[in-house]
Amino acid sequence: MTPHTLSVLFATSLLAAPLHAQSMARVADICSDPMTTGPQKAPVLEAEGWTRQDKSSIPAVTAIANAHIASFTVGMEDWESRYRAIPQLAGNFTTMIDSGNIDLWTKGAAYLAVSVQQTPEGGEHLACYFAAPESPETLEVIARYGTPEEFPDQGLTAIRFDETAMVMNPERSYKMYSTYSRHQSYPELATPDGYRLERIEQPQTE
Repeated sequence: MTPHTLSVLFATSLLAAPLHAQSMARVADICSDPMTTGPQKAPVLEAEGWTRQDKSSIPAVTAIANAHIASFTVGMEDWESRYRAIPQLAGNFTTMIDSGNIDLWTKGAAYLAVSVQQTPEGGEHLACYFAAPESPETLEVIARYGTPEEFPDQGLTAIRFDETAMVMNPERSYKMYSTYSRHQSYPELATPDGYRLERIEQPQTE
């Protein structure tokens, strides 16, 4: 198994034909763009029709938790136990959104949670969690990164992609990974497609 495939997602982010702003590929482009910092993502999202919410909502946090439960329950071999953890994960997102530690964005039936935190080294940790209705584009995006892991009994198809992105500023670089998934086994929601980015800015040192 290569680093680009998903054995099980661990806890803690292409274009083809015209795309809608809430599409997975477009969100991945915005979140992973190495030329923009975390705070600079907000104006781009606003320009493309996303709306920042003042507080969490049950549909939003439940959709995000369902789409990303596999990546937050590593080590749990029992999928029923993973499913039972969905309310807890949704509650964690609620707490972080309502406390202002994560921004919640919506566009139509799609949801996006964005976290921007400073690292102890003076860098930036950016995280994006996207959940959206099922789209043919999702499997096309996944296929661009290789052969995904399949869990037919659980309705889960997922792949992880690790990369290092260099920026024009010689004083910083990025390490990041992205996961792309479709998980619609439980609960039966209208937003099974998920994208997750974790990106850490690393100040260059001599």
